[in-house]
Amino acid sequence: MRRFGCMVAMGLSLALLLPSTGTAQEAASGWLALQDATGDLHDFATGEPLEGAGYMDLTGLDVSDDGGQLTVRFHVAEAVPEAPDPLYTTVDYILNIDTDGDGFQNYHIQIGSEDGWQARLFDHDTVFETELGEAVVVDDSLVAMVLLSELGSPTDMRFQGLMAALDFPDPTGDPLEFTEWEDLVPDGVGEWRTFGESDVPAPDDQVAVPGASPTVEPA
Repeated sequence: MRRFGCMVAMGLSLALLLPSTGTAQEAASGWLALQDATGDLHDFATGEPLEGAGYMDLTGLDVSDDGGQLTVRFHVAEAVPEAPDPLYTTVDYILNIDTDGDGFQNYHIQIGSEDGWQARLFDHDTVFETELGEAVVVDDSLVAMVLLSELGSPTDMRFQGLMAALDFPDPTGDPLEFTEWEDLVPDGVGEWRTFGESDVPAPDDQVAVPGASPTVEPA
């Protein structure tokens, strides 16, 4: 099933990191930044190294929680182009979110190329998909946001990031011939990270997405 998210999540022209408002029942705020080596794309089925386009190659990701919304920024090795023709190539950047500590994702945020770098939230418990709107693409990064209320307002979260891509050189003549890439962040299969387990120190200054506007809670 699919539905549309609130206007805050759909707009995606919001601040990347906003100060916490400090309400009594808000989820714990936090920041996580993970780095990833370039040139580590691999074949999904075999795990063998596999060359691919630079915009498929994750170099890291940032996740922030301002007490009201969760923001993820995927960093890649080269500028993100216009979304490729989905008949031939699909690329998805995914943030898995574990909200109950059992080592399995309860939700994932996905930025996909199939319909023009659109962001979605998928609930693995209800099998429900929420449209979040168009992702913010700035040079070599892609940003998506979701209200914490859409995740059940969790007080503890763990994260995994990945890029998954498929390419069909001749989709009509030979649909069984394809290449499938994957890139994990962190690299360890089954490894999760939470706030405070960053690869780099937290920034002193918060950076806004160009064209940002203040967060407004829906009525």
